Amino acid sequence: MTSDLGSGSERLERGPKLTEIIAQRIRRRILSGELRGGDHLPPESELMERFGVSRPTVREALSVLEAESLIRTRRGAHSGAEVRAPSLDLASRHFSLLLHYRGGRLRDLNASRVIMEPAIARAALSGDVESLIARLKELWVAEEQHIGKPVDFGRAANQFHLALAEFAGSEALYLSMQQQY
Repeated sequence: MTSDLGSGSERLERGPKLTEIIAQRIRRRILSGELRGGDHLPPESELMERFGVSRPTVREALSVLEAESLIRTRRGAHSGAEVRAPSLDLASRHFSLLLHYRGGRLRDLNASRVIMEPAIARAALSGDVESLIARLKELWVAEEQHIGKPVDFGRAANQFHLALAEFAGSEALYLSMQQQY
């Protein structure tokens, strides 16, 4: 005889997969600096034992981290997973791809800069103003040398804007101002 569980919905929420949990734990160690670029993760067999999971689960977790470019796996004599530090270049490329995919253009980046830069300049002026002005003058001269060369001028102009963000003292602002031309 079967028990009646009553009526109504008893949907269970899905918890994180073991793969996600393992990837999250390793990711946390990388982002905290406990694991640094160039370090090697333990062999798969050791990870299996440590986490109490199967080889496919460990491999899937490593695949997630590799897709995030936090590790690089190698086959052969020097096999295993090597930690890769998060890279600004990689983040910029991903941002650029996402912007293009969503129909954004360079003018959108410039428009966002126009909105953010007054606040960045105010923050930069709250620090070492003499050093800021000296650095911006250097970069202004560099920009002038590239007038008539759009790509080189764009790179030089970007260095000017990045210096402002750097002097503002906010890593988040500095990273958000990074652009690839």
